[in-house]
Amino acid sequence: MLRMVYGQYPIAQYRQLNNAMLSIFNGQKLSLAQGDESLTADQLLQISMIKGGAFVLVGAYLVYPGISNDEYEFAIGMGLLL
Repeated sequence: MLRMVYGQYPIAQYRQLNNAMLSIFNGQKLSLAQGDESLTADQLLQISMIKGGAFVLVGAYLVYPGISNDEYEFAIGMGLLL
């Protein structure tokens, strides 16, 4: 899937999309710790919010790579709510 995305959206031209996709990857790495019973509810929520915000942001960039600052904030906010 990454080959397909990067084939259509080269990293050099779509740096924000690449950064958002890396955020999803990093969020997934963090989520591996969610099974750790020592994490607090706030820590679990923070991990979920990071993943949700990054996921919706990637979707926004895939639909329209030239999103505005307001659209960026909206996408992150929607992801936090999900």
